[in-house]
Amino acid sequence: MDNLANRITNLSPEQLAKLTQHLQEKRQGSSSSIPIQSRDTDTFPLSFSQQRLWLLHQLQPESPFYHLPSSIRIAGPLDISILEKSLTALCERHEPLRTVFKFDGDGEPVQVIQPAQPWVLDRVDLQDMAPEQRQQQIDYHASAIAKDPFDLAKGPLLRSRLLHLDTDSYILCLCLHHIIADGWALGIIIRELTALYEAFQVHHPNPLPPLGIQYVDYGIWQRDWLEGEHSQSHIQYWQQQLQGAPTVLELPTDYPRPPVQSTQGGRQAVALTPKLTQALKDLGKSEGATLFMTVLAAFKVLLYRYTEQTDLVVGAPVANRNQVATEQLIGVLINTLALRTQLDPDWTFRQLLQQVRAGVIEANAHQDLPFEKLVDVLQPERSRSYAPLLQVLLTLQNLPFQAYPCGDLTIHPEPIFTGTTQFDLVLNLGDSD
Repeated sequence: MDNLANRITNLSPEQLAKLTQHLQEKRQGSSSSIPIQSRDTDTFPLSFSQQRLWLLHQLQPESPFYHLPSSIRIAGPLDISILEKSLTALCERHEPLRTVFKFDGDGEPVQVIQPAQPWVLDRVDLQDMAPEQRQQQIDYHASAIAKDPFDLAKGPLLRSRLLHLDTDSYILCLCLHHIIADGWALGIIIRELTALYEAFQVHHPNPLPPLGIQYVDYGIWQRDWLEGEHSQSHIQYWQQQLQGAPTVLELPTDYPRPPVQSTQGGRQAVALTPKLTQALKDLGKSEGATLFMTVLAAFKVLLYRYTEQTDLVVGAPVANRNQVATEQLIGVLINTLALRTQLDPDWTFRQLLQQVRAGVIEANAHQDLPFEKLVDVLQPERSRSYAPLLQVLLTLQNLPFQAYPCGDLTIHPEPIFTGTTQFDLVLNLGDSD
């Protein structure tokens, strides 16, 4: 291992670039480049993820289950016209922000890319209200923008509302439908909106480099890739990995599982101490494991003690942006990995951690197979009472929400909780100061 590390360290930039390209091509089973589709038409097929989200929306069009809301607190002398100009430029740059979903002539859903239009903010002035009444209005508008239904055929599927709280104090509420974006994309929107505002404020042109591809290019490439022979090794891996896995994780809940799963959920915030956090990192480092692997192993111990089940499957979202061209795309690229561990109660924790580490590494090497495709292939026993394949999720956010400057402003993004959940239990961790 040391010899290999030394050889990699001594590579020239050109050699390192060639090695990276070779590894990508070996991993994908083909060239990693994604071709740009012709724009002779504005109508394109749905990606696998969009197809699933479209079907779910047809079943529950009023549900906020797949809404992605966020609020941005803004402190400073905000120029609203520049903010609107920045939002317009953002929609011009990213096709999904101006995409709607309609039926084609054969009755199949397609995505239709619309021309960009000047963005006009929905503004609400709360400056003259008493603090208690103002907070009630903040809660009302944040909830409304997060929960109001989207019309996928009409759009827009990004909506915004600016709350003017006081002199130099604002909240920008944003909400997207998951069919056009994922959680990673929210970070892209905030970063690019900040860069655009800073440039336009000093009368500079759009500073963002052109995108190499758009989401429809990725979606069509993904379909072609999955229909080819390159996906078979991924399918075979997951078939073998999940063969005989338990259908459901029996958590000891206070009430019986309902015949039809509810999407209602609550949340509880807990802070781990800096000392414990550092101890987790040190333990992982000593075992060659990441912080995610370490907390996943600990979480599985907890689930084992709750359920007395030794065969545990926990879901983990991955950004699935393993090509340079997809890193800055707005769209639905996120994937869910089903991480299975068959525990031996006689193991030490370090032995379990090594098993979890190996499983995470293997699963990430096969992350390109969409979870929707995996469910179709495995055909697990279906029930309206619980989600297929896995009912528990673990996430670790390594880019937490934090305040940062934007020209003469300070902005602080904050998530908005919609009161819904897709799983029985989600452990959502974030590492911050």
